[in-house]
Amino acid sequence: MDAPTPVEVRAALAELGQRERKIVGGLVVVLMQHPDRARDREWVSEQLVHLTLYAGEFDASTGPEAVQALEAYLADHSARLFEAGYLLFRRVGADLQPRMEEGFTLEDAMHAAMAYFS
Repeated sequence: MDAPTPVEVRAALAELGQRERKIVGGLVVVLMQHPDRARDREWVSEQLVHLTLYAGEFDASTGPEAVQALEAYLADHSARLFEAGYLLFRRVGADLQPRMEEGFTLEDAMHAAMAYFS
């Protein structure tokens, strides 16, 4: 699978709201920390729930209404969040590919990812 172009990644990120951008940024960091889990859809879905709780105004401990709001939000936004997150993850991987031999840090990868948000 070819990596998306920088233009495609920036276009996908430009369509996101502030909360969605926080979630996608967090998702990419989690994927960078655990690249071996990136294809595990169930695990990634769990991470998306956690990131949405952190980035949003959802407090699942306040009762069923908050849980329903979180579920509704994810039902409406998860496909777009996954798509943008994976586009960015794959693009950063392609950007860093030439440095594989010399190596790079998680900080380097995060810096490369965050550049696409500007």
